[in-house]
Amino acid sequence: MEAQTLIPIAVTGYNEDIVAETGSSALINTSKEMDAVPISNFVLCTKSFADENSFTPADSYGLPDDGIFSTSTRSYQMAPYNEGNALYLFSNDSGRLNLNFPSRYTNLSLLTLATEGNAQIRVFFHFSDGSIQVENRNVLDWFGPVTTPDFFGYGRVKRKDGPFINGADYEAAPSGNPKFSEINFTLPCTKTLTGIGFRNTSASGGGSFRAFILAVSGLEKKVIPKITITASDTVVCQGTKITCKALPDSQGTAPIYVWKISTAQVGTNDTLFSSTTLLNQEVITCTMTSSSVCASPSTVVSNSIRITILPRLTPEASIIVNDSSVCAGIPVHFTATTKKAGNPPNFSWRLNGQISGEDSSGFTLNNPKNGDKVFCLVFSTERCKTQNSVRSETKIIEVIPVYSPIIQAPDTLLLDDSAITISVSPAGGILSGQGIVNTTFNPSVAGTGSQTITYSFPENECTLPVSKTIFVKEEIFPCSLEPTNLITANGDNQNDVWEVGDFNKKCIQKVRVEVYNRWGVSVYKSDDYKNDWTGTKEGKELQPGCYFFTVVYSTAAQGNKVVKSGVLSLVR
Repeated sequence: MEAQTLIPIAVTGYNEDIVAETGSSALINTSKEMDAVPISNFVLCTKSFADENSFTPADSYGLPDDGIFSTSTRSYQMAPYNEGNALYLFSNDSGRLNLNFPSRYTNLSLLTLATEGNAQIRVFFHFSDGSIQVENRNVLDWFGPVTTPDFFGYGRVKRKDGPFINGADYEAAPSGNPKFSEINFTLPCTKTLTGIGFRNTSASGGGSFRAFILAVSGLEKKVIPKITITASDTVVCQGTKITCKALPDSQGTAPIYVWKISTAQVGTNDTLFSSTTLLNQEVITCTMTSSSVCASPSTVVSNSIRITILPRLTPEASIIVNDSSVCAGIPVHFTATTKKAGNPPNFSWRLNGQISGEDSSGFTLNNPKNGDKVFCLVFSTERCKTQNSVRSETKIIEVIPVYSPIIQAPDTLLLDDSAITISVSPAGGILSGQGIVNTTFNPSVAGTGSQTITYSFPENECTLPVSKTIFVKEEIFPCSLEPTNLITANGDNQNDVWEVGDFNKKCIQKVRVEVYNRWGVSVYKSDDYKNDWTGTKEGKELQPGCYFFTVVYSTAAQGNKVVKSGVLSLVR
């Protein structure tokens, strides 16, 4: 009991005023002396009364003005000093104190004293159910041998009018008297106390044996069970084990625990409950029935805990490429798009299986090569996930080579020229244009004028075509012959044949020639000369010297004959 705190209990039924609280008369401020008259005739007084009447030593006399007496384990409150403030019992007297507010108490204490020797009292505890608990106790004399009293040394004063003389009219405070004694009781917590009866059972034996009940204090036993529950976590991933723990108070020795999810009973009769199958926003409570006989109410419900269940998300990832078919030297940019992977997730790019790039949703391949393979590993940052990472699809990059086409061809051709082969590079392209067949250019098919030929790679969008212009012209020939006058048939390819002019074209028709020696004898004659005479006659070489010739021809435009003659020198 000493470890608990008893507090004042308000009661009615005090029958005498034994405390002088103010003024200069202890007679008119009290209703009865506390010990024999006229030998003693003492009462108690307050500190204010002692100070007002100049008791010495100063500050040594008097009860607390507020009527409160306290230790660390209990507190008493006397009734007001200007009214009945003690239950005064002579031998064989009876009295009763009624509780202003009946209640249950496990411990009760009386602040008492006796005069004219120790007194014996019988105490009757009256309960609301009509039952009575009876106790017999001794009340110690206020000047008796009280061992280590809690409350003492207040002094006493004659019940008379002032003035008061030290030693004659007031006394005992310096010696630690009078002493108050405390009487303690244990009560059943299951019963409600309504009143306390007293009987002074002291034998007369020549003494007065007066008993005084000054105040009542008790430990009100309202055993209110309480239960609080905690959870290992209130926001968890689906399938995660959650453990709830009950923290009971006043549960008794054999409490009963009933765990509930919403209204459904779960778990066992235990302070712990665990589950891996809770649904989102389900509410957990625990009802406890205390086994304590003093519990009221016996069954209580805990706080509620609402559980948030987060779904386990499966991350998704894909990548977008700005162009999967690019020209050589053009960067390619990739962007990863994700779902259910956190905000943001972590990224790890792979180029041909090797880590590349940064932890970013974007990746740029600055110098792509044909056949490069790119994918992205996305690591989820979601709290709840079915897997840590996911791999995107693989993007294969097509890199189109960029060529520098070249056409090698003459700038000018004659209309009558033969077809020529055009030199192009690199191989694999298509040569096109008027007069082109494969890589052959035929000027007569192309026709006169500027003819543009083009070399291109139609299947290669990264290579620009290249063009070349060939000018095709029609040759204008002179319509006259100018025979040479020298022939040196010595095999040096210089004037080895006699040439009469360029006549095998459109302008000059058939040419007839005849050569004479100095005597006018014909040594050579041809009706269709081809610039092929080497200075022979019937296969034999003619002698060097001077010869004479005649050349006869006609033009296509005029149709008339033209005759030219002259001297021809033959040199060996």
